[in-house]
Amino acid sequence: MGGSGGMMTATPFAPRVFDFEMDANGWGLVLESREVAAAEGLTEPVHSKDKALTGEGSLRVDLETGAMGGKVFVGIQGNAGETGIVRPITKVTFNLWVPTENAISLVQGYILGFFPEGTGRPWESVTSATTPILPGAWSTFELSFAVPYPVADFGSSVGLEISTNRAWTGSVYIDNVKIEFQGL
Repeated sequence: MGGSGGMMTATPFAPRVFDFEMDANGWGLVLESREVAAAEGLTEPVHSKDKALTGEGSLRVDLETGAMGGKVFVGIQGNAGETGIVRPITKVTFNLWVPTENAISLVQGYILGFFPEGTGRPWESVTSATTPILPGAWSTFELSFAVPYPVADFGSSVGLEISTNRAWTGSVYIDNVKIEFQGL
């Protein structure tokens, strides 16, 4: 279990997999991208069968950035029931496909927990130093936590920040995102 449709599995220790086979699995514009979507003309990511790393589906993210470039945050965001993040996270794996011709300047996986003020929990983000963006192919990005990232009191956002450094219109694809949890 844990594959098709990104459904939660029977055990809370099994990974949560977003495979985008049937739909967007709850993924969309998150963080500041959700707030500025209308003003900047951002469109919500959609299920697609154009590209897939595994199975037949993926999540297509359409980008249209101005002369100065831009960025978009794509992921899941909400409380534990909405995101399936019910145990501390040990690892998140993202797979991204970008076209050969692109203006992508940065891709960064992130997790952001929404904790009460004063708890000192920062924005937790790590980029995959060993995986360059491979134009025309799938690139894998991993966030690994030596100390598991805790379940956030007010929910979490997990996803990718995708930035361009100049004007560009095109699509990128996300597939087979896996969130691994701390066991007993």
